[in-house]
Amino acid sequence: MAGQGRDSTAMKKDVEGYIHGVSEIKTPASGNRYFDFKIQEREESVRVVCFSPEKRNEIKDNEITKSPVKLLNVTAKKRKYEPDSVEYTMNNRSKVIREKNMAFPWNTVHEKEQHTVEEIKESSINDLVSITAKVVWKGTTESVYSHTMRKTLLKCEAIIVDATGSIKVTIWENMIPNITEGHSYLFQQFKVSFFNIKFVNGIRESVINEIEDIEIPEEICAAAQQLKPKEKECSNLTGRVLGVDVSFTLVCVNCRSRITDSDDQFVNCGSCKTTFLKEFVKKTVSANVIVIDENNENKGRFYCSNSVLNSMFESIKATKNYNIKETDTAKLSRKMIVETLLLVKKVLFEVVSDEKLMSSMQVAQ
Repeated sequence: MAGQGRDSTAMKKDVEGYIHGVSEIKTPASGNRYFDFKIQEREESVRVVCFSPEKRNEIKDNEITKSPVKLLNVTAKKRKYEPDSVEYTMNNRSKVIREKNMAFPWNTVHEKEQHTVEEIKESSINDLVSITAKVVWKGTTESVYSHTMRKTLLKCEAIIVDATGSIKVTIWENMIPNITEGHSYLFQQFKVSFFNIKFVNGIRESVINEIEDIEIPEEICAAAQQLKPKEKECSNLTGRVLGVDVSFTLVCVNCRSRITDSDDQFVNCGSCKTTFLKEFVKKTVSANVIVIDENNENKGRFYCSNSVLNSMFESIKATKNYNIKETDTAKLSRKMIVETLLLVKKVLFEVVSDEKLMSSMQVAQ
């Protein structure tokens, strides 16, 4: 937070207006808890990010009562990825003052009922949008770990098009079965997000409803194919593990940041400075393994996720004459994981060579 004041594009100011759209408190992987809202000024509404969570109730009350307020000591800075737009940030030194009088009236901050792809690409990050579009590509469903929600979620990416262009959409969990490639839908309450390029991201309030098929120009459908991710080229090889580097990662109970494991009984989160008994902190395991083929040729070093390691230990457990009862590698010692992997004489690997990623491994029969 202190770093924001050193931004050369930022300046301190006081702003006045009305509060709209106060969010819940969010906890990103960095551990800096925040919430956001919009302040309706005389001419426009501006996003405000508040890094002082204890102010939320006060600000929410002012939204509910539609009270005029003045925000003191806020930082105005150019928005990331949008240098022509401004947003405000608040911290512990910022204050909220309820005003008795305001020269302009409270107005609803209108969200446009529907947008086009072209309009979404011109929208600001975190804006909520709705769009009628056709799904021209739907990717595979993947499991990803959310540090915000502290659990593994199902995620699917798709490409949608309308008469003005194409854009990626990310959908989650129960929404995934709701779309089919080649069908048209009304996507409501999706958030404009950015990762290399702008895309729309499903949130808890998002809704997808199928509609009658819409006609899309062929050139737009053809151009949409450029958004498809490069297919991962998997290859199989049989060999064994030559070397193993196991990493245990803990997830902070308070801010959900990653904590490096240690042999101590206690662990300290570097983000929120909280100390915990290690036994109560969730642990995940990953590894980098060096693989050789059946001719003892070194095939390189590959990253193994927690799920790949657990699947390997399931395979070992099912193999005749092995005595492995625990397959959750988070409950095994580093020594047990390393020695077990090194002693399996024949393993079937599925790897993504370009990304140095292990897709799966199991005992070769």
